[in-house]
Amino acid sequence: SISLTPAASDVLDRLIGELSKEADRKVSASAVVRALLRYADTQGASAKISALVRAETSTGEVVWGRAVSR
Repeated sequence: SISLTPAASDVLDRLIGELSKEADRKVSASAVVRALLRYADTQGASAKISALVRAETSTGEVVWGRAVSR
């Protein structure tokens, strides 16, 4: 399982809606995450992803990979 921040959840919901509309059928969150992982892998995006993870953890919104309880 994965934990998402509220902002990440909003993005995932938006992508699901856009892709479902385009596909004319419901697209699952799992399908979107798998596609994003394949895309990141084919684009060699690990350095950019690493920078984004560091930026996210420095905001205090997530700590050690988990969303902070509020």
